[in-house]
Amino acid sequence: TFNELLYSSYQGMSEDRLAVLGEEYGERYLVPNVKDVARQLLAESRRRKHRVVLVSESLDVVVAPLARALGVPAEDVVANRAELSAELRATGRLCDPIVGGQLGGGWARAFAKERGIELEHSFVYGASGGDGLLLSAVGHACAVTPDRALRRLARDNGWPVVEA
Repeated sequence: TFNELLYSSYQGMSEDRLAVLGEEYGERYLVPNVKDVARQLLAESRRRKHRVVLVSESLDVVVAPLARALGVPAEDVVANRAELSAELRATGRLCDPIVGGQLGGGWARAFAKERGIELEHSFVYGASGGDGLLLSAVGHACAVTPDRALRRLARDNGWPVVEA
């Protein structure tokens, strides 16, 4: 419901305006605030020759500058996309799949199968309880500066917790 209300505020906005706002927000707020621990985990993943997939419930236009800064190719970014009308204006709705707490085992298995990824050997890092389904679907889950719900899930499942 929160996402529906949030994204409805974009209704009528042109595709190019969304792109400009997304770039500005991503460059101004996301990229400079990537925690050192996240950069270290990413560097370790690359050192081990792991494929890095960035999953975010933010809009794709917001996540794009972050993905570029982290060196994640566009085809390995999963984010919400604004539905556009024939006139290329936001309808206020999101395209499927809607990224959020509902992305779990079924979605992860389908995504992994399409890309030849072995989930049992995959690593997933999450920060909120809504990430629990996705973290449960892989072989190596890790909670990073988790909220209370994810901290409890991590404890119950024996997942490591990293504090930023």
